[in-house]
Amino acid sequence: MPFRIMWPHWRLWLALALAVQFGWAAPSWAQEQEDAAYQAYERGDYAAALSVWQVQAEKGSADAQYNIGILYDLGRGVEQDKAKAVRWYRQAAIRGLAAAQFNLALMLMNGEGVDRAPVRAHMLFDLAADSDPEAAVKRDRLAVTMTPGQIAEAARLARLARDGGTQLIREILTGIFPDDEYSPAQLARIEAELAAPVQRALIALGYDPGPVDGAPGPATRTAVRAYQTDAGLEADGRITQELLTRLQNTLDRQLAGQELPYGQGRFWRIEVPGAKPSHILGTMHSNDPRVLNLPEPIREAFRRASSVTMELDFKGGRAKEKQLARTMSEALLLTDGRTLDQIVGEDRFADIAAAFRPFGVPAESLKRLKPWAIYYLLTVSPGRMANADSGEPFLDVSLAQEAESRGTVVYGLEKPEEQLDVFAGMSEVDQVALLESAIGYAAEQGLGQETLIRLYLAGDLAAIFRLMVEPARLLGEDYMTTFIERLLDARNEVMVHRMDGLLKHGNAFIGVGAAHLPGNKGVLYLLEKKGYKITRVY
Repeated sequence: MPFRIMWPHWRLWLALALAVQFGWAAPSWAQEQEDAAYQAYERGDYAAALSVWQVQAEKGSADAQYNIGILYDLGRGVEQDKAKAVRWYRQAAIRGLAAAQFNLALMLMNGEGVDRAPVRAHMLFDLAADSDPEAAVKRDRLAVTMTPGQIAEAARLARLARDGGTQLIREILTGIFPDDEYSPAQLARIEAELAAPVQRALIALGYDPGPVDGAPGPATRTAVRAYQTDAGLEADGRITQELLTRLQNTLDRQLAGQELPYGQGRFWRIEVPGAKPSHILGTMHSNDPRVLNLPEPIREAFRRASSVTMELDFKGGRAKEKQLARTMSEALLLTDGRTLDQIVGEDRFADIAAAFRPFGVPAESLKRLKPWAIYYLLTVSPGRMANADSGEPFLDVSLAQEAESRGTVVYGLEKPEEQLDVFAGMSEVDQVALLESAIGYAAEQGLGQETLIRLYLAGDLAAIFRLMVEPARLLGEDYMTTFIERLLDARNEVMVHRMDGLLKHGNAFIGVGAAHLPGNKGVLYLLEKKGYKITRVY
């Protein structure tokens, strides 16, 4: 069993996500307490480490919860207690920490501190295997001792856990201990937490749960029963994570039935009579090696291009960077004396803090940000929230830098200030409404960098588009239409206008965010309407 203490990485996701794009330096956050706890553990002062980790664990730190589990598992600084170790591992496992999922799976597999539960052990190994190859080995070895039905059930639970996020994992792991069954008060609290996203999903599906007020009243119960009846479920009117997941899956299936022009592929040849062919690449704002490692057909067109154009204008030097830093600060930070928790309410802010907790972003830093900034990082750019501190530039920046280094002229389709205004120019009421939809959606779907990377590498731009706009759709079709117009459609028109001359000149290489390309108002369809011949290359 691995007994590695989790050394907390205070990655500056929030600052870095924007800093990498705009080139300004991010602030550093103190780690004195975390450092002291780790150092205390290393020198054998387990009581000192425990005192720090207990405080952090109460605030929801998965690393701290896992570390306390290690202490009880090994009997370091406390009396060895496998049952308590299981409880602490479980708290961290629920929050998605792979190491905790691995250790809890081992204890469930072996019956240490808890009754044997091979199905849940297999599920946890499966979840941990997303980032830990050893977990995949353990899962497959465990499968040899299980029946086909058990394996199928474990796979089903793993799928539910991935789709449903933290709350559903908690429900799946409830029942490991007899005293863990939900009390009526706990069930009421869970229903209250899920009511608003369930109400939004019901509205999007055409049911009438009444106002989106987070209160599971009679109208909401009636709408739930109507949906359950239509879906062939027991019409009990209960609001559960499983219900919410089913609602979301129904929405996904509806979206999947809406074909989007140019929804598959990520690299196209653009031709017009009298000019050499040009190319357009759908880009992803990520520095993951798989994204940076472009296939040879894309690389070849990039090397031969007479000009390279990215979505964002990266030029300007240090003076421009400093100006952008000031502009960014003014755009994303609250400057009127209010804090985000005062704007959205303490309960909703707690949800925001929980959503960012896995990325190590302190709640106090989040309080300084406007609602649109939180939404932006939750949904529009999760790719910028991973590996942001690796030093590697994102794909867009990498291509621009490479082109400049070999003397190829580089252009930009949008200025940073224009991108900022897409969200910063929204009314605060709209910002809060959009943020509310995104908080629940991000948690419910468990969306992250890996999901988007897999879709991107598969060239499934339609799915990427849908993931981007889905939170707005939960607020109603009218709102979604307005949102897409602001976020994508209007910008697509401008970008097509600005790239028109480059394409007519010929041999241009253009990189545009992947979500801008598909759809009947996407960049590729707009170019087709202007007379360009569009051919998928990759």
